[in-house]
Amino acid sequence: MEIATRYFGYFFENPAQIQSFLAVLAVWVGFWALGSLFGGRDRIREVDPIIGWAVVSLVVTIGGVFFTVPFTYSALACAGLAVFAGRFVWRREQRFLSVDFFKLVLLFGPLLVLVSAMRGSQWDEFSTWLIIP
Repeated sequence: MEIATRYFGYFFENPAQIQSFLAVLAVWVGFWALGSLFGGRDRIREVDPIIGWAVVSLVVTIGGVFFTVPFTYSALACAGLAVFAGRFVWRREQRFLSVDFFKLVLLFGPLLVLVSAMRGSQWDEFSTWLIIP
């Protein structure tokens, strides 16, 4: 019994990680919406979040480097664009998330719960280096 308690302790450190998990899920849905918009109709749906991530990276980089726009404004602009993209894709395709999204949530859910207990400095390892290979 002690082993099971210690094992679940890795996943559920404190109640605040539910908020962190939902925030990551919301950002991922935003990436999915942006990727759906910029990927077009004849896209590979599985890469929508990566395309959305690229769009946000492009907006933040151009805004910060060439126009010295604060990160907060760039993030808010991207969030508004993601809401618009979600509504536009919903009207265009009569659906927003594919079955593949729910498969991803099911497969990566335990991993996301595990990393939701991480500190902010550890997110770079999860969000960048884990995905690259």
